[in-house]
Amino acid sequence: MKNWRVSRISLCLLLLGWISSDLSVPACDVPVFRYALERWPADRYALTVYHRGPLTPEDQSLLDSLDARSSSQVPYSNYELSLVDLAELQPPQIPEGFDPESTSPWMELKYPEYSLPNQIIWSGALTPEVVHALPDSPARTEIAKRILNDETAVWILLDSGDTAKDDPAFSLLEETLNELEKELEIPEQTYLEGVPSADGATMPDLEIDFSVLRVSRTDPNEKFFVEMLIHSEPDLVDYASEPMAFPVYGRGRVLYALVGKGITKENITEACQFLVGPCSCQVKALNPGVDLLIAADWDAGVGESLVAEWERSTIMGVPSVPGNATGELSTAENGADPSSGPKEWANRNILWVLMAIVVINAAFVLIVKLRRSK
Repeated sequence: MKNWRVSRISLCLLLLGWISSDLSVPACDVPVFRYALERWPADRYALTVYHRGPLTPEDQSLLDSLDARSSSQVPYSNYELSLVDLAELQPPQIPEGFDPESTSPWMELKYPEYSLPNQIIWSGALTPEVVHALPDSPARTEIAKRILNDETAVWILLDSGDTAKDDPAFSLLEETLNELEKELEIPEQTYLEGVPSADGATMPDLEIDFSVLRVSRTDPNEKFFVEMLIHSEPDLVDYASEPMAFPVYGRGRVLYALVGKGITKENITEACQFLVGPCSCQVKALNPGVDLLIAADWDAGVGESLVAEWERSTIMGVPSVPGNATGELSTAENGADPSSGPKEWANRNILWVLMAIVVINAAFVLIVKLRRSK
């Protein structure tokens, strides 16, 4: 299982590197984890509440509480709430597992459509416990806090419940991450040499900083967080007796899982190398991972933007030079060809993205077929 998962990521990176080197596209030396934090908004989950006829005052109060924390009320919330009256549905449209004769509202939580289309994470009755634990949890709050405090990634160790397996996995993860913090290097930010940001503020100094957060599968406060993790890949539910390690980066994006004996120094290193390496593809959909449901105001916490500086000084053909805080040199002043500005770059980048989508999808289909034939 692990070999397939890692080879899939490696293939994605290989193809993206080949495509970006073959076409004339500006390379982004902002590391993946930072680009994701600044520019990849968290995809929205779909939370649907099914009911039959008028809601009771108690159910309406629970529903109001969910709505108050949804994306319709909170700009940075990443779940959308919808209400469906079963009295208006035909029998085939009634959700699986729901008793058609029940008067209690029934809920379904699905992954974002862009990540795992129509994939149900959890379904069950509308209860106070669900309303309390679904939108957020202590572990998810801690993840956001650490990332916004400039951690590169937070590794989640999902315990199996067997300490003979969980404790060695935790120790190996911590030991390896401590070594990688000293060994790995941030891509050189050549476009920022000697230059303040556009508004004169100091740009952030990126450092490599990993941490581990252990989560119990049986913690009632983390019920929905655990469900999101173990359903993020189709085969993870088959490994309930094994510890799982998930690197989380950006705005709460899970890269992929390492499971059981797959939690090795080599595999941990490969995942971390991807996270701190230059962002070879700025299109979120072409990068591996699934967003978590996390209530965090990412925009307010990011601070100065490295990506904006890279775009301003590299893509737009405006070099950052000492003594020019704004960097707003004309094309005539910096010697650039006026005909080769942002519009031409944008056209090339669109072609690059389209080619990447076609090539990667074709490669994935081929690998799946080969895997299933074994």
